[in-house]
Amino acid sequence: MKRPTTSHGFFLASVGIGILIAILTLAKVLKTQLETNPTQVWSFFFGLVLASILTVARSIKGWRPSLILFAASSCLVSYSILGVTPTTTPETNWFLFLSGAIAINAMILPGISGAYILVLLGKYKYILSAVNNRDIFTLAIVLAGAAIGLTTFVRLLSWL
Repeated sequence: MKRPTTSHGFFLASVGIGILIAILTLAKVLKTQLETNPTQVWSFFFGLVLASILTVARSIKGWRPSLILFAASSCLVSYSILGVTPTTTPETNWFLFLSGAIAINAMILPGISGAYILVLLGKYKYILSAVNNRDIFTLAIVLAGAAIGLTTFVRLLSWL
């Protein structure tokens, strides 16, 4: 396995700082907009994900029937998942840790939204409220999960 270089560390730090700034500056706006205009906000998120999917799709050279079938199947699975979002999920520390670990991995993969993953896990509004209420303990658990998840996932990706 290749060792990470200093440039990887700078890149990850830049991405992390950008994510942190975005969360801190937009949390109250998002909370308000989700309460007053939920359809428009989720449409905006969907548009961002769709744009990143199209960007990745354009970079693939030589679309084969198997790739098209895989892409179509992935879209169908994603669409079907929309209807199975749990109404309640545990608000325990282990689940918050796990949510952070899974969401950060989605954020580093093109075409997948970390916010969408948190919605599927039923923790988007909960974590958004923790940001707005400056609930340091809850945020520390989520961030610890994100740090461990990112470290583990990057090693897995480099191994592949």
